[in-house]
Amino acid sequence: MNIVNIVCEYKLLGEIDISNFEKTKNFTGFTLKKGSQTCRAFKSNYFIVTGIRNIRDGDNMIREIFPNNPLITRKIILITATAKVPFPFSFSGLLR
Repeated sequence: MNIVNIVCEYKLLGEIDISNFEKTKNFTGFTLKKGSQTCRAFKSNYFIVTGIRNIRDGDNMIREIFPNNPLITRKIILITATAKVPFPFSFSGLLR
């Protein structure tokens, strides 16, 4: 099995500087992209990081963007993985 995407939620302490973030159309917060990784910022010091393949990448991204803001919490919201099923499998049977 290979992990292809992890989505994590972070809460930081202190006053947050989001001057490097862009206002995103159809989204109430702000967005900062670094390669395939995205950090979305909300007004209440909550951040959603997507496009990472392990937790360490998300932690490093948050620490790089906000080096002066201590991390209060990290919560894994979603993990997406892929794998080959080594036997015949019926998707329609699964839906029934």
